[in-house]
Amino acid sequence: MNAVVLDNARGTKALSLSKQLVKGRWWGVLIRLLIPAIAFGIIILLAQAVVGLPAELLLKNMEAGTLPYLFIALVGGLFTAGVSVFVAPLTTAAQVILYAELNKSLLPATSSDVSTPPPAI
Repeated sequence: MNAVVLDNARGTKALSLSKQLVKGRWWGVLIRLLIPAIAFGIIILLAQAVVGLPAELLLKNMEAGTLPYLFIALVGGLFTAGVSVFVAPLTTAAQVILYAELNKSLLPATSSDVSTPPPAI
């Protein structure tokens, strides 16, 4: 998907580029994709648990449809959605950064990238 969005590659060209980027380092790329996804997923789950469990305990003792019931349900839902809205771009950013770094590795070295020894005096 990054090849399509960032490099305007389409169809088989995008697939070929992705294959080139991953070739010889499939497991490393997979791990670099999974670790941020799992970490950010845990953050979302913890946020849901911090708000969800107390809200659930409060809501059990209230009559459904009352104003306090609706307020607690709304605040809990908004908090959970807010955390998700904050964390989702971080997951995408991790994937884009990985793609950019992999893409850099495919570029040929330029003369400014190669260190040259200082001239002899």
